[in-house]
Amino acid sequence: MTEKQYSSGILIHCLILFSCLVCIGTVPALAAEQMVENDPDKNGIIDQRAFYNEAKKMIRLEVDSDQDGKVEVIQYYEDEKLSRVERDTDLDGKTDCIDHYEKDIRQRQERLDKHKKLIQVTRFSKDGLLPVTMEKDSSGDGKFDTFYTFSKGLVATLEKDTTGTGTMNAWVTYKDGKPVEEKRDENEDGKMELVLDYDGEGLPLKSRHDQDADGFFEAVRFYRKGEIVRQERDEDKNGKADTLTEYENSQPVLQKKDTTFFGAMDRISRFKNGALEEVLADTDQDGFFETVSKFKNGKILSQTLDKNKDNQPDTLISFNEKEEKEEVRIDSNLDGKTDQRQFYKSGDLVRIEADSNHNGTVDTRIFYAKGKKSKTVMDSDHDGFFETTQIHDAAGKLVKSCEDSDHKGWTDLCWIYDDKEEAVKAEQDTNNDKAVDIWFFYRNGSLLRVEQDTNFDGKPDLWEEYNDTEILVKREKDLDFDGKPDVTEQKEG
Repeated sequence: MTEKQYSSGILIHCLILFSCLVCIGTVPALAAEQMVENDPDKNGIIDQRAFYNEAKKMIRLEVDSDQDGKVEVIQYYEDEKLSRVERDTDLDGKTDCIDHYEKDIRQRQERLDKHKKLIQVTRFSKDGLLPVTMEKDSSGDGKFDTFYTFSKGLVATLEKDTTGTGTMNAWVTYKDGKPVEEKRDENEDGKMELVLDYDGEGLPLKSRHDQDADGFFEAVRFYRKGEIVRQERDEDKNGKADTLTEYENSQPVLQKKDTTFFGAMDRISRFKNGALEEVLADTDQDGFFETVSKFKNGKILSQTLDKNKDNQPDTLISFNEKEEKEEVRIDSNLDGKTDQRQFYKSGDLVRIEADSNHNGTVDTRIFYAKGKKSKTVMDSDHDGFFETTQIHDAAGKLVKSCEDSDHKGWTDLCWIYDDKEEAVKAEQDTNNDKAVDIWFFYRNGSLLRVEQDTNFDGKPDLWEEYNDTEILVKREKDLDFDGKPDVTEQKEG
């Protein structure tokens, strides 16, 4: 409340009283309490009702200033001196403001909520014109938690209990009615979490923030004309800012950050209309920002990586609206051409296509299920035909690999692998009749045994055994094809 506001309040009360007396004129002798209605503006609507006692002295004046049929102001008198004024300031039909007077001089003002509970008390100077102190219940719990003092009608200090514990933990000092300094101890440990300095116009100038309540101000903000223009953060609390953020129109536009606390800014973020637009990262702290991320409406749109620092991205990652990976393009040999593409669905890898010999043609395709390899097809001789197919289990481990060596449309050699992805068996069709006629058996990666169907009747008739160095040590042959060896050759191993 200003001096002007409080002075105008008492003036209004006096004018209402004067208007009433002029309109009423001389009051005839009355028996008991008597009411006199008045229409000062002569519009035919009664907007004042004065009540008198037997001694012809006014004891109450009711005023309907907006002429809606409801009384907004009631003035009470004792010995023709104003003693109390009740007002309905929000026009809800209930008194919410009461001014107390002594000898026509206002002493205090009380504010009530909709439930008639006292929520504010203001005390005035000796002449009743200027506020001296004010107490407020800002939380509605029935306890005063905010206290003001005034100097020459202007607020001088403020103390507030923001937690409802009964302990003051917020303070503001003023000069000429404008804030100079604000302090807050949110957790009431005796250490300030916020210190805010104001400029000569009462607008924020500089603020210090202890956001983890450890007694150290890790964030400092600077303001111009009340709007934040810069913030400095010292996350590692070594006395040097490791994050610098610049603002325009109270929105961030540029941020530089030292993510490793090595003393060099390795991440630069740019914003547009307060939303993140671009992030540059120097992940190896060599001064070159090799990773660039683009954002749209605050969501990541793409990311590039320049490993050889030639200002030509060698990896490009695209994202969908849900910020899930959609595709990755990689130039693995850094020749400026994409030689590997990764495809994603709902953020999960589903396929890789690669050009392993960098001739511009895809020669490897790897398929994934639930993030694990399920199948791989390869053109190992780079003739444009995918002759090799590898099958993987649910864990992504290789279990089988088959080859179509002469492009006939079916496989003629298949390898079987154990859970260590080591070959344990191979099956070969040597005469292209789509039936296996040679079986190879391995142990610890070395050939152990070979079985062959030389007459292509579907049953082996030649058996060979090898030692740990893959030297033939025994050969058996079924000459009459009855399934039993007829000739055995023992070799020295």
